[in-house]
Amino acid sequence: MVIYVCSPYSSNPKKNYKAVLSYVVETFENKGIVLFSPIVYGHTIAKKLDYAITWEYWEGFDWDMIEKADEVWVLMLDGWSESVGVKQEIEYAKKLGKIIRYIEV
Repeated sequence: MVIYVCSPYSSNPKKNYKAVLSYVVETFENKGIVLFSPIVYGHTIAKKLDYAITWEYWEGFDWDMIEKADEVWVLMLDGWSESVGVKQEIEYAKKLGKIIRYIEV
């Protein structure tokens, strides 16, 4: 199963990256579930390329990954409901008929 993890990023990149990484690692360790997080994947790239922090930069990549996912999990970190990227990821997942789960962390 492929699970795509939505979460805010640009409002607080370092804090959000650490929170998402912790959740992804904990879920893998404790439940054996492998998650795909564009934040965990893209954070290192964004640190090297200043322009890679924006939603617009990652949008097309995220669409492709959501299409491949069986489920979309939304991490309800601070600012998740205001995040432009998270809102668009949820809408796209709904459009594709994906199962969406909201995760309190």
